[in-house]
Amino acid sequence: MLQTQLQYIRNMEGKPIAVVLPIEFWRSVFPMDETQYLNSSEKMRQRLIESLGRDEGYSLEEVYEKLGI
Repeated sequence: MLQTQLQYIRNMEGKPIAVVLPIEFWRSVFPMDETQYLNSSEKMRQRLIESLGRDEGYSLEEVYEKLGI
């Protein structure tokens, strides 16, 4: 088992607001990054490959408009 030494980041009032942990521990909890996860499925891998060849899409403004935000 990995030994974890957590470091707490506190605000001016001393309240913990974040934690720093060793990368080895992080990788044991989350062993794959998103790309590795998506590539683990053949169907998702094919979708990623197809998306790389696309030239069409929506601008950020068009997305906002479609979402009504």
